[in-house]
Amino acid sequence: DGIQGKAEIFVFNESYEKCRSQLVVDSKVFIIGSPSNRADDSDVLKFIGADFFPLEQVRHKLSRAVNVRFSHSSSNEALIEELKDLAHTHKGQCHLVMHLITSSGNSQRVRASRMRVTPAQDFVKKLRNSFGDPNVWISS
Repeated sequence: DGIQGKAEIFVFNESYEKCRSQLVVDSKVFIIGSPSNRADDSDVLKFIGADFFPLEQVRHKLSRAVNVRFSHSSSNEALIEELKDLAHTHKGQCHLVMHLITSSGNSQRVRASRMRVTPAQDFVKKLRNSFGDPNVWISS
């Protein structure tokens, strides 16, 4: 049920030389670039590719923070302990950012100063099981 379509990706020589190992027929890549201003009568998206990453590496290369949102109350102490335990067993290069919802409904953002975590799928899945899908996300 994915979105399908066609696009023309233009790659200039400097970008091609830097990323040629990623540009293999039928390989899945994540492309960073900009829309092309080349005009013609087709409906095909035209894009200028600057950087290419193998799809399986995108999460690790572009992620800067793992975010977790939850209510800040004494009843959530067990969840906070669980978050600490999960973070200690899933160390990595990303910041851990907590979005604490106060009793008045406001959100307070707190970045764990001495804790770095991985954006790996298994860690995010465990967080989502504990805190709920919409309360866990990765940001770049």
